[in-house]
Amino acid sequence: MLVLTVDASSPSARLDLVATAAGQVRDSARIAQAPGSPKLTDFLDRIPRPDTVAHRFGHDGAAPAIVDDQVREALGAASGPARGPMPESLELLDFLRVRLPDVPHVACPDTAYSHQWHGLSLSWAYRRGALLLSWTGTPNLVLVHLDEDWSVCAAREGGCLNRPGAPEGPVDTEDEFLSRVRQDITEAAQRIGRLDGLVFTGELGWGQPEMASAVCAGLPFLGLRGELSTERAHDAVISPADSTVPVLAVRAREELQLAEIARHTVEGERQVANPKRVRLGEHGGVNH
Repeated sequence: MLVLTVDASSPSARLDLVATAAGQVRDSARIAQAPGSPKLTDFLDRIPRPDTVAHRFGHDGAAPAIVDDQVREALGAASGPARGPMPESLELLDFLRVRLPDVPHVACPDTAYSHQWHGLSLSWAYRRGALLLSWTGTPNLVLVHLDEDWSVCAAREGGCLNRPGAPEGPVDTEDEFLSRVRQDITEAAQRIGRLDGLVFTGELGWGQPEMASAVCAGLPFLGLRGELSTERAHDAVISPADSTVPVLAVRAREELQLAEIARHTVEGERQVANPKRVRLGEHGGVNH
């Protein structure tokens, strides 16, 4: 399936054409002031027609929803911990529904997995972490998205145990940043009971290896060590082989996670003999 993923959570909208069978991005564009932009029109003209379109939204949705007029109305009224520009996401949704009227459009809330911002990144990190650790079941992992703000997820048996809430805000000093991240990791590890691994992702978690090392150096009581590999050529276990708890670094790939969510949502609806669309509730929650 070819999925066009749309992410307007930053000043420049990000669009990626993803082939889900291969897990590869076939084409991509970064577009400022996307709706009505000639660059957007050129991009849509040059790519093959997608089978579905996945839209990232930062609201209180509990599950993805195939967009119809009722869902679109609910999205306009939704609220949540989003820090991204929700109006731009809605404008792009409206534009692309007109441009691609016969293609299913799937609204993918960033809060669906972790109840917080960075949910798409964290859910991708869980999938990759479980694969890299060669688990046949569902490991208990603490997932850490480090960026200008951060989110920590306690993932047990595949599901996130986080409570709804806003993402952590910026702090004044690096010491304060490290202290608060360590506190969140400690609480998450206590919540899941058995810690099978710690996964770093996000711009800082992936791109600044020294930050992951500094975080872990202050958590020896969790079986973590600060001597981590600085290699970032690919997703990998970055802790020493004799570590009590493995530490991993995973590149954030929200576009691939969006594409998989959209594929599952559309294929799931097609498999239902009497399809019933999922709709967002009054406060952005999802009703079936």
